[in-house]
Amino acid sequence: SLPAAIADAQGGDTIVLLRKCTANNINVTKSVTIDGNGYTLSGSTLFNVASDAELTLENAEISADTVVENCYGSVVLNSTGDSGIGCGCFIHTVYEGGSVEINGGNVTAEDAIIYTTEAGSDLVITGGTLISTGDYGLGGWTSDDEGGVYGNLTISGGSIASEYEAIDYYGSTLKIEDGVFNADYPITVYGGTAEISGGEFTSNDDVCVYIYDGGTVDISGGTFTSYNNACVFSYKGTV
Repeated sequence: SLPAAIADAQGGDTIVLLRKCTANNINVTKSVTIDGNGYTLSGSTLFNVASDAELTLENAEISADTVVENCYGSVVLNSTGDSGIGCGCFIHTVYEGGSVEINGGNVTAEDAIIYTTEAGSDLVITGGTLISTGDYGLGGWTSDDEGGVYGNLTISGGSIASEYEAIDYYGSTLKIEDGVFNADYPITVYGGTAEISGGEFTSNDDVCVYIYDGGTVDISGGTFTSYNNACVFSYKGTV
């Protein structure tokens, strides 16, 4: 089984799936790579990643409610198989000191792609196609629980799309060098500092970059298209 293979693995090992399998609530306490090898991994909540551990996903084909519930260590997504990752939420919470790196692959989430990242965490996106069919892409919100990106976020490639807000940002430093962003509000900055030097931003029904409540945005590049409102709007923020 996959839990047994992870338990038996040495730090740095690669585990290659030889058949489709189902698993739930696997606690990753070391650095391991899982190579999907064309097979589907399914379950409800698949992984929790401990501090000082790293979970790397290669050729991942996953069907799950939540792929990673709690990330105290590191999660790296390098590639997915043809079917990609279909989930309710890819990662629910990245805690202080945790990190996520997305370098490629296709992720489709019914809720948020990443629900919340705490202050002191790092999220880096260099590639991949990230789609939320719900309201939020990076950062989420419900009547019972307010999420959002509170840690550092750096984006140099890939694409992010959602219905309402592609990036819901409250953190310390947001840097966007490139990428494609599509939503009613592709970028929403509620606090901290954002630097946008490139990328393509399309608002389907509102504002490409919305700055609110003390947020600061420095725009030196990029292409901004709004079909129904302003490209950049600031309310109690600074541009």
